[in-house]
Amino acid sequence: MKLKTKLALGVTIQYVAIVAVCILGGVFINNLGKEASEVIKDNQQSLDYVQSMQGDVIKIQNTLIGYSSKSSDASNANMSALIKGYLSDFEKNLELENKNITEPGEKSAVEKLRQDFDEYRHILSQVSGNIDPGYYYDKSFLNNSNGLRNELNQVYTLNRDAILRKNTKAIHTGNVFLNIITIVGTFLFVIGFSFTYNFPRYITSPVKELTEKIQAVGERDFTQRLKFPEGSEFRKVEDSFNLMVKQLQEFEKSSLAEIMAQKQRIEEIVKQVDAGIILLDSDHKIMLTNPMADQLLGINLEDVRNLSSNDMANRNDLFREIIKNIPYGVNEKDKTPLRITYNGEESYFMKDVRSISVHNQADNNDELVGYVVFLTNITEYKKTDIARTNFMATISHELKTPLSSIDLSLKLLMDDRIGALNKEQNRLVNNVFEDSRRLLNYVNDLLDYTRIESGKVELQIVSTDSNKVIQYAVEAMQTTLEQKQIQLQIIKPDNIPPILADAEKTAWVLTNLISNGARHSSENSKLTISVTLDAPGFVTFSVEDQGSGIDSKYHDRIFERFVQVSKAGSPGGSGLGLAIAKDFIEAQGGKIWVESELGEGSKFKFTLPVA
Repeated sequence: MKLKTKLALGVTIQYVAIVAVCILGGVFINNLGKEASEVIKDNQQSLDYVQSMQGDVIKIQNTLIGYSSKSSDASNANMSALIKGYLSDFEKNLELENKNITEPGEKSAVEKLRQDFDEYRHILSQVSGNIDPGYYYDKSFLNNSNGLRNELNQVYTLNRDAILRKNTKAIHTGNVFLNIITIVGTFLFVIGFSFTYNFPRYITSPVKELTEKIQAVGERDFTQRLKFPEGSEFRKVEDSFNLMVKQLQEFEKSSLAEIMAQKQRIEEIVKQVDAGIILLDSDHKIMLTNPMADQLLGINLEDVRNLSSNDMANRNDLFREIIKNIPYGVNEKDKTPLRITYNGEESYFMKDVRSISVHNQADNNDELVGYVVFLTNITEYKKTDIARTNFMATISHELKTPLSSIDLSLKLLMDDRIGALNKEQNRLVNNVFEDSRRLLNYVNDLLDYTRIESGKVELQIVSTDSNKVIQYAVEAMQTTLEQKQIQLQIIKPDNIPPILADAEKTAWVLTNLISNGARHSSENSKLTISVTLDAPGFVTFSVEDQGSGIDSKYHDRIFERFVQVSKAGSPGGSGLGLAIAKDFIEAQGGKIWVESELGEGSKFKFTLPVA
């Protein structure tokens, strides 16, 4: 039987039960009403008739007694009129009673009452005005009066007993009807309650079972199967579900074998990579390491697999250093190579942390699943870099001494006290002097940069007044600005707070920016230095010139080493000044950038934190 049919049948049964109870109750109430109506209509009227006739007899006797002592004609006439009235009323009630005979024996009693009444009326019709009081005690009159009373009592008794009998019957019938309704109602209530309790369970039980099976399948338990009774509407669901689970089970077996093969291939590839690799899940648990990472950390993968990174960090100092910035990403300090003893010698490794995300199609978002840490051996590159730095430092130092000597000698030649030079000699000496000064600046830049790379430059970061930095830079560049007749404008509000910086290094950066601006500006132009509070907690320094400007494609590259933007008519630099400036500013917690367009001048800016 279909679910729809069962539901319709159950509702129909309840509806029929309600209708049956209503009809049965109506029938019982109607029957009780009829019986009560019969009691009131028939027997009660008979009792009223009998009581009226009994009253008429009593009134006749009282009238006879009251007028027995009077002998006047008037008294006799009044007595006769009263008696006729009572007899007429008796006759009327007797006729009504005769038409209202309902009980067995009542008809014969009424007929006997009719006979006694006729005889009683005949006797009374012979009464004259002078009646002897003793006449009313005559045996024949008394017998007739008593007979009349007896018949009236008999009729009264018949109807009274009938009322009591019918009342008892009505009570009994009501009790019977009440019991029947109670039994039928209880039966229907049990049926309705059983339907109400069992039918939803009949519907929800398969749904509950299906839900439990689906949850189990969701937890990758593909052994689940559904089994519903024959003829159930859920058999189709059973067939579809069982087929789906079977296919999932087969798919998992094939997929699992493929996944295991791919996993093994990936693990073999990872083992062969010439770099240390550490794989963490999203909860920072160690999932995989390759032999090189095991050797660097001095661990065994099987001993630390699924171990949390915090627990591992407590055991291993090197691992703590490697994962200290996860999951916050790689910061500038991570660009410093790690010094690790590898194969018995001090080696350098560069750390690279990459987050792994997969696309979740359910919510169309990328979901973080873990991290990969690469430890790349850069020992050879580091040795080469150290050698290059040492070479540059040696060459720069060796070049600085003769260049300083040449610079001093040229200054002496240009001094008139040594001897006057002719015009051509003076021009040649000035050219050599400019070239020597430019070479000396190159050498100084190289020395500064080699110190930075070697880590020998130490910053003294303290609370510093920005006025002090600006004053130092302006004084250092005063001669250059005057030679090109460049107008210098300084814009600095009074509410600028002190900065956290190395005053000497910051002044060097500002001097370098002013020098670049002056070198690329024409004579009689304008150079503006401004200090503002643009970002919360940072002071911004700006050097703006009116030169030819810089193409936007060079905005980032000009802060790299040995990168120069060639400009016609402008002397070139070493290509290290802005790179050194960038290192100085970022080492103090700030940043530096340029805002420029071709033909509109350049504006170099850098920020430093507020003290």
